[in-house]
Amino acid sequence: MNGLRALVVEDVLLMRTALVDALSARPAIAQVDAADCAKAAHALLAQHAYDIVFLDIHLPDGLGVDLGVAAKAQGVPSIVYCTADATYAIEALRQQAADYLLKPVTQSAVDQALERATRQISDSPRTPQPLAVRDGARIRYIAPDLIERVEAAGHYQCVYAQGEVHLLRQSSAQIAEQLGPGFVRVQRATIVRAAAIRSLETERSGDGTLHLDSGAKVRFSRTCRAAIEAALGPG
Repeated sequence: MNGLRALVVEDVLLMRTALVDALSARPAIAQVDAADCAKAAHALLAQHAYDIVFLDIHLPDGLGVDLGVAAKAQGVPSIVYCTADATYAIEALRQQAADYLLKPVTQSAVDQALERATRQISDSPRTPQPLAVRDGARIRYIAPDLIERVEAAGHYQCVYAQGEVHLLRQSSAQIAEQLGPGFVRVQRATIVRAAAIRSLETERSGDGTLHLDSGAKVRFSRTCRAAIEAALGPG
């Protein structure tokens, strides 16, 4: 398993900083981001594929347990609650949270929670997850089987789904991981759902063009040709 990506959601600065420092000190953690409210957390969850989220229960703009449900829906495999309120422990259990830490939280408690979360992540490999995209003030979740392709455009990714184009500020690698094995990389910055490919034309150079069910044409690189043919299968 590569280094884990963690998100800390805590409105109290001192506690937020302590959790970020505690996680950053652990070799298993590759990235730690932080948010001070549910709105900021939703924005980060829409941009990054996290492995674990440390959540306070009482946030200025909502309940952490509701945010936990949303995080799970976006493919976060492990949630740890950190709170001074024991009231929601049963709800956390229903959500299969990795741990429920009562404040004040010690380094030892964080380490134990991280061990439980790591086991939970290992036991529950990622399955294809919907992409979270903004639709005005709302966040929509687009299922992988509705997505035709994803192409890079500067710092953004263009997600083509059902005749619409959505922008995501997320890396191509993160999106590919989230969408799962039904997608194939056809260029360095383009991935396509294999089932959406109708046919392909190959040039002498080995590069070529994919013809998609929607009528769209997408260029592919010769270095990706073998992966494309494997994804399409015989015939």
